Amino acid sequence: MDCSEAGCAIPTKPRILLAACGTYDACKFKVVHWKFAEWAAEIKVVITKSALRYHGTPRNELASVDENDWLTYRRPGVAMLHVELRNWADIMVIAPLSTNTLGKIALGLCDNLLTSIVRAWDYRKPLFVAPSMSTCIWEDFFTERHLNAIDELGIILIRPVSITTASGEREHAMAEPSTICSDVKASYYKQMQKMMQKEASTTSTS
Repeated sequence: MDCSEAGCAIPTKPRILLAACGTYDACKFKVVHWKFAEWAAEIKVVITKSALRYHGTPRNELASVDENDWLTYRRPGVAMLHVELRNWADIMVIAPLSTNTLGKIALGLCDNLLTSIVRAWDYRKPLFVAPSMSTCIWEDFFTERHLNAIDELGIILIRPVSITTASGEREHAMAEPSTICSDVKASYYKQMQKMMQKEASTTSTS
């Protein structure tokens, strides 16, 4: 849905753009996909190059990777893939979000398909991120600064969960896929309700 043309009308079953970055929790991406598939009207997937190393990320023609952005480009005046996906989606969810991609988004960098979509994103449409990183990085000054930057953009944070690994290391793991899906649904329906109330108020005063 392109908000500039459609006025941000909210469908009951949204089109969701799911993305995964290269962290250990990328192994849970298939489960994230399954959870959203039960609700969404349609899903498209974007995978970063580093995420392809992890078991659980899709490796088929349904997943878009960096090279697709240029392979689909034909000539000046024709939208590139990152613009097409930005216009198509009602919601974007990045799960997991890596430290590296968090920094790129916070600084406005766009050197791959995923960050190009985020840079072009229409923030009248919701964008959710579910970070995954080591605890020492999560608690770092730069991470705090980058989280504040994406909050100012309007990106919705689904907070990671503190765990202790078998080796005794502390990690801030991505939230469970069921939690991510339920948080996105709750936020989306809340937005729908606000939109319906606004429309009802406009109708009653006209």
